[in-house]
Formats: sequence, C-alpha cells, structure tokens
Amino acid sequence: MKIYASNWLINMGIVGFLRILKYSGVDITKLFNEDGSIELTEGLLDNFGHKYLAYSLYWYTKELIDNLPYNGDLEEQTKIAIKSLEEALKDIETQLAEKPKNKDSLSERKKQVTKTIEKLSKFPTEFNLLLNYYANLPLIANPSSKTSKRAESIDEEFVHPAIDSLDGTQDNSQPLCSMCSRVRSKPLEKGNSIFSKSLFSPLGVSLNKFVNYFYNLEPHMYLCPVCRLFLICAYAGLTRKPYDHVDKTNEVFVNLAALGIEELFNLNEGISLIHSLEKGETLYERVVELSLSGHIKRKSQWSLENVQFIEMLAKPQKDTPNLKTYSLSPDVARLFADPKTVDTNLKNITGRILLTEGTNEEGPMKQVVLKNLINGKDLMEPVFLALSTFVKTDGYFVWLLISAFNTIVLSARRNSIRSEIDGGANNMGERGNYGILRKYQEIGQRDFTHFELDKKKRMSYVLLSLIHNNKAEEFYENLLKIYINSDRSIPEEIVGLLSESQAATFKEKAFAFMTGFLMGKGKDDNEDKGGNQ
Repeated sequence: MKIYASNWLINMGIVGFLRILKYSGVDITKLFNEDGSIELTEGLLDNFGHKYLAYSLYWYTKELIDNLPYNGDLEEQTKIAIKSLEEALKDIETQLAEKPKNKDSLSERKKQVTKTIEKLSKFPTEFNLLLNYYANLPLIANPSSKTSKRAESIDEEFVHPAIDSLDGTQDNSQPLCSMCSRVRSKPLEKGNSIFSKSLFSPLGVSLNKFVNYFYNLEPHMYLCPVCRLFLICAYAGLTRKPYDHVDKTNEVFVNLAALGIEELFNLNEGISLIHSLEKGETLYERVVELSLSGHIKRKSQWSLENVQFIEMLAKPQKDTPNLKTYSLSPDVARLFADPKTVDTNLKNITGRILLTEGTNEEGPMKQVVLKNLINGKDLMEPVFLALSTFVKTDGYFVWLLISAFNTIVLSARRNSIRSEIDGGANNMGERGNYGILRKYQEIGQRDFTHFELDKKKRMSYVLLSLIHNNKAEEFYENLLKIYINSDRSIPEEIVGLLSESQAATFKEKAFAFMTGFLMGKGKDDNEDKGGNQ
C-alpha cells in the first residue's frame, strides 16, 4: 500500500514510524517512491511490536545514554541500558563527593538516573514511558497494564489489523477513515459508543479503538487501522529541543508535506541534531538552512512558505499540554530566503532579555525575536526590552545594543516586504532599510560622545518610554531640549523622526537613534556576546 503525506499529525506518525524502522536496522531509503510516497508492506511490520518497545527504550534513555544499540532480545537491551545508567550513577556520585560548584545540577541528574533505573527494572512488563503522550492507552501507556507479552499484544492490537488493511479488501458498509480517506474503519464492537471523554491527550488517542478522536478542534469519529498504527508512532516523530522559554515547549515537529515523505523525513532528521547547534543558533535557523540547502531538493521561498512548526510539551493527563503551531507568512518566508537574514542580522542577535517588562523571567533574545517574526508580532517589543535592560543594568553590555539594532533592521525589512506584497511601493531591499537606520544610529552616537554613560542612561528612561508608547512629538520635543541644553547643533535628519516611511517607522528610526545614543564611553562587560553590525 502506498502511503502519502497528510495532515501534520499523521505526518508526525509517519516520521516516527520510519525512525522506529531505521533504529531496528531497516534501510528506509529503499521505501521512498518518486511520487513522494512510501511503500507499506507486510514485511515491514514483521515483529513491529518488539521494534516499537525497543525504540521506546532508546527514546526514553537517549538523554542519559549515548546511542543505546538495538537488540533483538528486549530483555538483553534493557540490561545493557541499566548497566550504562548504573555506571553513570557511580560517576555522578564520585563527582558529588568532591563538592563541585554544579552540585545542584548533578543532584538533579542523579535523581533522573535513579528514577530511570527504577522504571527500566520493570520494563516491559510495566510500560508507562509514554504516559505523557498517550494517557492511559492500554498496552502503550497505562500504568496498571501489566503483561510479559507486551510486544505480542501490541502486534495483535495495532499491527495485525493494519496488515489486514493492506490487501485492499474492505468492508464498504463502514465509513472511510477521517484522516486518510482511503481505508475503511473497522466496525465498532457491540455496546461501544463513538463518544468517549478520554480523548484529550497531547496526541489525541482514545481508550477505545481511537473512536471519537479530536484533532485541530475537529471531531474525527472513525480511524482506520493504518492511521491508528501511525498515531501510536507519533511521539517518535517529535524531536527534543532546548527548552523554549517563550512558549514553554521542549519538542518540535517540522511539517513540510508538500515535498513528499522523503524530504519531510530528511528535514526532521536534520533538526534531530539540535543539541549540536552552534552556540546561539536556534531551531528556526537550522530549518531555514535545511530548507534552502541540499537536504531539500527543490529549494525556494515557496518551501519556506509551506513549513509548519508544531511545538509541544507533553504533560501528565491531569495537566493541559502546551501545543503550539506556527507557519511562515509570505513576508517572513521572503525575509528568511535572503541569506543576510541568518548570516548577518540573526547571527548578531545574542544574549538574554526579560520576557516581559516588570518580571524576572528571562529568555534568549534571538528566540523571542524569531517567535515574534513567525507570529507576525511587532519586533519593537524585544527591542524596547533589550534597551531597557541595558539602561537598568550596571556596566556596558554592548551586545544588547547590537542585538537591538539588528532586530530593528529585521523589522524594517519585513515591513518593507509586507508593503510590497500588499501592493504598496517596491521593496527597498536590505541596503535601503539598513542605510536609513544606520544613519540615525550614527547621529545618536556622534552627537553625544561628550556625555558620560550614566548620564545617558538616566536620560534614556523617559526617551525609551515615549518611543515605546509611540509618542513621536513628545520624544522629538525632549530630544530637542537635550540638543539645545548641550549646545549642539540639531541635524536636519532629526525632523525625519516624526515621519512614517516605507523605509522605516517612527519607532524603528527612534530606537535606532537610541542604540547609537547609548554607545560610546564604556568598556564592554561581555564582549564575547557581541558581533558586527
């Protein structure tokens, strides 16, 4: 049977299914067809229950064990995992005995390793490694479900019905699958209802045969055995990522179904190297790089416009999971398609800022900027927070000013592209936007070099607040007073701050001026976080 890419949830399951096969030693490159599909055969599903459990063991321990090998004997694989964890535990205890500075993180890791050993000692008779993804689903994630023949039971419950559907013989009296619309669902057992309240888990698996399934806020009352099999593999399609302080998520799936399953798989395998990212690089930069590189055969802005990010944090059933979905709008896709966006602007946005004014919660500034870009939000908020942090912090952290300026350039370029898409003036290009903003930055830096940094910071509280609240005339009046009181001539360009233009808004020009105003006398207290503009 040919399997084609579908919605993001089934696609996540297909990628997870392929990862499970690949881990077990299957050469999945032979499965990909030229038309973007894969060929699902009975041979691929042979002994799949065992492969499923073996991969879940690898998946659950991969943060603690490097490359746990696949083993045809599940009991032996479990023993190898426990032995590796016990060795890791001894190493941690040795380090703790020396009273290191990272005592707290080591103690936390010790708890994690100890808990994992305890769980694996009961594996697979007791199997709840996936409880946060499939709350109380029998055989897959039910703490009370105990069996020494779990692999065989998974085959009987999920795999054999899928195999029976591969030959094309179907009961035409049954409704088509609401996910793939190609395979008939199986008849309901007598007495069962299609309405069940047990469905609201992160990946949406019900207690009873996946009926009454809810996805994207829409009911999917009937699922075929093939899609049902892919759904229990969906967790394996997610990729662990550094914790996202903005959305409170730690896993991601990138959907690019339009290019076919092979390229969809390659893209997600590419981001599976997320922990090897260069310092400061983000998931989104890696996706853009892969989308415009040899990993994706058909390179274009079009592919970026079709990328969809699904980010989540799975939680126990009693808590609501964090699930976010993002797509790149045409203006942002065009922005990312320009190499300078990643190579120059994003590269020079570094460090951490407060996520909200008046709180102590911090996050990487680049992450905040990218999330605002993807969501179509104003980029001036992170600029304001970066400059406010600079003003309120003792010392001279020039990377905050550099990060703020590069964010302003991104904002102006996005707005210029958006204007062109909406039928306005032609896009000025990166040089035009940068030239205007750089000019205002240079004026701010040039005209006030005689001021001490502390004095500039005191003056900036009011100026930044006026810009943030879009009070152009009041900002202009206050700035004129500073020029007059310091006996400086007023540049002609300052009048241009009051006007909105295709090249830059009032906020963009005024904040660019402030990045220059705050530069000058002072030694960078964190030079390694900076970068070239």
